[in-house]
Amino acid sequence: DSSRKKVMYIELTEREGGIGKISVFINGKEVIEDARSHMKTKSGSAPVIKIKLKRYKDYFISGKKNQISVKAYNEEGYLSSQLTSKSVITKHSKRAKTLDSNIPTNLFAIIIGTADYRGDKLDLKYADKDADKMAKAIEMTANRLFGKDHVFMKVLTTSKRDKDQQPTKENIENVFNDFADKAGASDVLLIYFSGHGVNYGGSDGLFYYLTKDIESGDLTDPGIRKRYAISTNELTEWIKAIPAQKQVMIIDACASGKLVEDILASTKDVSSSQIRALERMKDRTGMFIITGSAADMVSYEASHYGQSLLTYSILYGINGDVPKQDGSIDIATLFQYAADHVPDLASDIGGIQRPVVSTPFGGNSFDIGIKTSEMHIDLEEVKPIFIRSNFQEQNEYADVLQITSLIDQNLYDISFGDDLIDLVFSDVSKYEGTYSIKGRYLIDNNGVIVTAKLYLDSRPMGDIKVEGSKNDLDALVKDVITQAYALVNKD
Repeated sequence: DSSRKKVMYIELTEREGGIGKISVFINGKEVIEDARSHMKTKSGSAPVIKIKLKRYKDYFISGKKNQISVKAYNEEGYLSSQLTSKSVITKHSKRAKTLDSNIPTNLFAIIIGTADYRGDKLDLKYADKDADKMAKAIEMTANRLFGKDHVFMKVLTTSKRDKDQQPTKENIENVFNDFADKAGASDVLLIYFSGHGVNYGGSDGLFYYLTKDIESGDLTDPGIRKRYAISTNELTEWIKAIPAQKQVMIIDACASGKLVEDILASTKDVSSSQIRALERMKDRTGMFIITGSAADMVSYEASHYGQSLLTYSILYGINGDVPKQDGSIDIATLFQYAADHVPDLASDIGGIQRPVVSTPFGGNSFDIGIKTSEMHIDLEEVKPIFIRSNFQEQNEYADVLQITSLIDQNLYDISFGDDLIDLVFSDVSKYEGTYSIKGRYLIDNNGVIVTAKLYLDSRPMGDIKVEGSKNDLDALVKDVITQAYALVNKD
């Protein structure tokens, strides 16, 4: 290293495996994926890589001790060295006003929530609402810690009307590019994704976040991946372009009710490769990451809270259990709380879900907000979960009036919010700890007589009897649901 010329030299010693990729990190964030293009070899001398540090000055914190690290791989890429590090102090940054120790650090937050996809196959109920609630909680607590003028937040969800606030791939990339121009090395970057995430490419494949314009989870078409999905490789490059050294990512990738059965029936260990993809991202960005699914487990959207368990646990932790006496919220403590809390909540609905927390090597935790007693964190109350109904006309042995689908559609609509009835509907046929309505009906000229039972799993909870007209099936169905809900409350 030459402090006068601001140049770093890396001398390489070739072993039997040859020289492969040479990665360079500044303060734990990869700034050069492969530095071999800078390598010069003279006859009889060891190969040397020359790095001009001035090119990466935005990644240094002025007046502080900064760590430059190097990791070398063998020629075939399956072996790597330990990180070799050297500390330097620099005063150079075009963003001196941001990095000056007398100016408060800024928080840059990117909040993404996708519930309404193209078509209806992938549609979710709560992903955009989860993102909106997370944004409010982060903004409130961050304003207290950093100061309102130092919190910069972009929220892209399918609940927004403005097309520039929709979670398209183009809009998301534009937000990352905007923050790359504004953030400094001493700032904090927080990223939250809620929606569908899938793995593609086998055991060494990539994790992809699906944006609003995608129609299915089939990523075999490279054009679909390029236009409508965001891979961990793309995310890594977008994140690396943002100099902020303190970084947090929350990936709450949920499965809709209709997809739960397919995922549970699948024997492919897709999520374990998802974890590897996220681990690779963590190693290259120096980022604290928590993801909602682990191994072959499913991140259920259909919980007793009408929102994802990971988001609920994070908000619940912020609201009371995580903040220290002074109200400060430490990111490592928050993530560990959520990782411990989610499995307990998932067991209440017959699921097994263990979030995975990835922490950067040698990375120190930090505060992302301050929670005060007067702050209100929007938390959902416990709600009963209803699953698919089952009805037949008693003489025809078939559901000739489609009562089943009418009840299920009404339950689905109610689960989005009703003043009198508060429940969650999951479009699956079996789910532990849930309610279902099963019965028969008799058609008598223009009249319809319904006799049914409410079940909690396989246990009958009470009888339902409703009389109505074929000309007003909506009223009949609502009466059935009202009686069922009364039996839930009675229980």
